[in-house]
Amino acid sequence: MAHAYFHTYREQLAQLYHGYALWEPAPGGLYDQVRVGDVGFILHGHFTRFFNALLPAGHPNQGYDLPRDFVPLSMGPFGNIRILTLSHGDYCSNSVTAIRDPIGDQIQAASPDDVPNASFKCRRGKGAFLSLPFNAHREDAIRTKVFETYIRRYCDSWLEVAHLGGYDVKLEDIIFVTGCDLTSSWAMAAFTNPPWDAEMSLSVQPIGAASARFQWAAPSQPHNNESHQNASRTHCVFIRGFRAKRILNFIKKTKAFAEHLPDNPDNEPESSIELVREPDEPEYRDPLIGVLDYLAEQSPDQELAIAHEYDLGKIEGLEVLTADAVENFLRQNEFPVQVDKGVALLGDEDEEVVPEDVKMTFHAHAELGDDPIPLIIHPALMKYLLKFDITTQTVNHDLGLPPEDLQSPAVHPPMYVLMLENEQGYPQNIEVRASDRGSSVGITVEDVLNTIGNDLRKSSSQREWAELNEDIRREVEDAFEDRARTEEDRSGGLRKIDYLRGRNRLQIFSRHTLPEDEEISQALPSARAL
Repeated sequence: MAHAYFHTYREQLAQLYHGYALWEPAPGGLYDQVRVGDVGFILHGHFTRFFNALLPAGHPNQGYDLPRDFVPLSMGPFGNIRILTLSHGDYCSNSVTAIRDPIGDQIQAASPDDVPNASFKCRRGKGAFLSLPFNAHREDAIRTKVFETYIRRYCDSWLEVAHLGGYDVKLEDIIFVTGCDLTSSWAMAAFTNPPWDAEMSLSVQPIGAASARFQWAAPSQPHNNESHQNASRTHCVFIRGFRAKRILNFIKKTKAFAEHLPDNPDNEPESSIELVREPDEPEYRDPLIGVLDYLAEQSPDQELAIAHEYDLGKIEGLEVLTADAVENFLRQNEFPVQVDKGVALLGDEDEEVVPEDVKMTFHAHAELGDDPIPLIIHPALMKYLLKFDITTQTVNHDLGLPPEDLQSPAVHPPMYVLMLENEQGYPQNIEVRASDRGSSVGITVEDVLNTIGNDLRKSSSQREWAELNEDIRREVEDAFEDRARTEEDRSGGLRKIDYLRGRNRLQIFSRHTLPEDEEISQALPSARAL
């Protein structure tokens, strides 16, 4: 089992960056389906779940292997699970080519007569593919920081659960699920290093709206797996999540060689001495373990290394993502490592360091009558890296956020009117009003971004300009004169965005915050009252 077909399948499809490809997608009667928040491990291509961190202890879908003093993960008052689709089709490794019959390159069809047959050719060596006749259901956490924080605090208790359950796993084997792809019907195969070019054919016969029957023809006998007549989307083909490794337990394998001895008359080297003997069949190392080992090597003084399946997407140019190849790539490219409170994380090569003074800072303030209301700000509005482009007139207020975040309430409890009190940047405060006065979510994240973006591009009066501090005025004026301006710009006067002097990054805090461990119970103020 050192490098069995399910390991080949995982490695070969890792280069697609959809996550860990499961050779056995079915729950196997151990649980109903994989969910975001699941904690478990993968054995022989099958995910074994301990429990779900997002569900309370008594939930009917909760697992039985709960840690002692189990505390569910709270993602806060804002939605954090995004529902998408993994399109039907053929998902092949670099070494595999899918050839469909001339009637089309799409698998999905309304009747069996419309389904094109396929052949899959693998060049000499290893390969794998996944074939989906129907769209798969995809779930992903939008903001994973809360998952990262949770794994820091509780991962050791997860290892205790595994050992009490009799599972022979290490901490780095345990996965904290942040995303999964669920389907009703699938077919898959792995080519385990045949000495010739291998080929197999596949025909698909839909059965009803969401299931299919497969027929194989594989003269080269690759390892294959398929599902039949499964009407519900409970089979997980890709899984994504965090994994952790204790750095203090990390021992780097090294080799030492004897030097020439001065009393050796022939000055010949002694035989090589290997301090750590590799087994005849080395233990399989998952590609993500390569990331964890690199983090441990680069940060020996830290306590924990944490990596996510998406970290493999930072690896470029590798034919196959093996653990050794991943680790060597990171080492050769001197990939940056972020250290945060004893935890080592993989950084980005082009990650920009944001100085403390390069941002716009506001405090959000709302009142009901004369009483200030404590608010929880949506996480998307509290990020330094929400950057407004101050070099163009083009208005783009979504800033790359997913629609689920844009349409989410900007604050909790929802409000129809917010005052953003300026902390730095241009001097005026901003009033934000809900674009849909009848909506139960009140002001959305998009409403806040639209209001700030439009306000930034408004021209300022001479009086407002004169009120600025003299030093600030000169600095902004000098920088402004250096820019080429059209007649239209001159007629419009200075814009508020010119006051920012590069402070084009947004962060919003609540002016009135709750005491710790206290919950907000305020009701939504009516639109008429405001």
